[in-house]
Amino acid sequence: DPNYIIDELLANQAEAIALRCLSYWYLIRSFHDVPYVTEPSIDDEGGHMKFYVPQSSFETILDSLISDLEGIKKYAVNKFSSDEATTCRITKSTICAMLADMYLWRGAPGDWDKCIAVCEEVNALKLADYEKIRSKEGKNCTLKLYNGYPLICDAPEDIPGNSYNEIFGTGNSFESLFEFPYNNDVKNPFVGDYYQNNQSTNVGRIKAFEKIGSEFSSVKGNSVFEQAQDVRYYQNVYDRGSQSYAITKYAYDDLTLSFSSGSLEYSGASFRNQVQANWIIYRYTEVLLFEAEAYIMKAKQIAPAGEDSLTQVAALKEYKDKAFNLIDAVNARSINSDNFNITPNTLTQLISYSNSTTVNELESLLFKERRRELMFEGKRWYDLVRMARRDGNQERLLSFVEKKYDSATLSAVKIKLKNPYAMYFPMAKDEVRNSQGVLKQNPAYKDDEKIEQAH
Repeated sequence: DPNYIIDELLANQAEAIALRCLSYWYLIRSFHDVPYVTEPSIDDEGGHMKFYVPQSSFETILDSLISDLEGIKKYAVNKFSSDEATTCRITKSTICAMLADMYLWRGAPGDWDKCIAVCEEVNALKLADYEKIRSKEGKNCTLKLYNGYPLICDAPEDIPGNSYNEIFGTGNSFESLFEFPYNNDVKNPFVGDYYQNNQSTNVGRIKAFEKIGSEFSSVKGNSVFEQAQDVRYYQNVYDRGSQSYAITKYAYDDLTLSFSSGSLEYSGASFRNQVQANWIIYRYTEVLLFEAEAYIMKAKQIAPAGEDSLTQVAALKEYKDKAFNLIDAVNARSINSDNFNITPNTLTQLISYSNSTTVNELESLLFKERRRELMFEGKRWYDLVRMARRDGNQERLLSFVEKKYDSATLSAVKIKLKNPYAMYFPMAKDEVRNSQGVLKQNPAYKDDEKIEQAH
């Protein structure tokens, strides 16, 4: 077809390769070592055994995914002709977000700088879009700069809840970098099955952690949400009474909040037909937090500075300030005061940020903010695994996991998670048994299978 030009071909290939990379990215983070195939099977030459593919290592696959994405990034399109196509197909911003995520997991020399570079590419694209939208919409523009980063304002007309409605209600928002679209023809039953789907007290297979922040405890570390002015608490959780909290992210079709006595409260909310809820894979605020994490890791590389290390002192301050500025931008969008103005430097209420703030304290602040911002979006466990891999042990991971279990169950969980492979899922038993000895079970689960077979 003479109308099918080379640029279109390369852009289509970039989409296909990125989707393959995304699939393997979920697989290796979930299962660690998996069979890795990059060539199509177009005939039966070689017999059926060619379909029995042994596992490749996590590290080998990750290196290959990064290499593939680096090679195709320049061919991906910046935007498609509609908002829906731009957010539901692979763009350059999607690939940059994937690369930023992978660089943070790999952590090889130079990866922190590479992560920052691809995040800055997304920032530049978003700022350009923001300027065009602001010029077109004028006073009606619902976007606002937070520490220089364009995000959806939560209360553009003094009515909190707008950021949720645009991102998770309507969908295909300015902040979405890639989401899976659903409708009545292609349904997403997950939200309706597992999250709250109406005002009833007996729906949703899983519920929110009871101490998620309902009391906004002043004792840091007990609650996820520590401020009554944080709109994300009300967007994520619905108090069903009797210390039972439903998950409402994605479940609300729209949400309206009001301010009363120093805290937010529900004014109105409607539950959607959940089978139509789009599922977001990457959005812009996560890219800001990716970049913050990279700056924190660069700061961690700086040795304790002596009196003659002025260059180190300056670099350490620069990295910490940049990381805090990014974290604070994400947080500030979601904090409303009683006059609906965003409180400047809101996070200083949670941690006294200054030159004396340690890098470890800043890292803790980052992961708290990721937990608040990305709650119930399928990110938290992968965050903890990335943390444990970087630490070289599961101690910090266990300190978070133990809050979820009672004392009777906790000891068994701790013993299990001492094995680093227990951070990943087991292979399906039937797949292992039927693989002609090619697939190897996750070592953390081999004893479980032996016990089961013995009985």
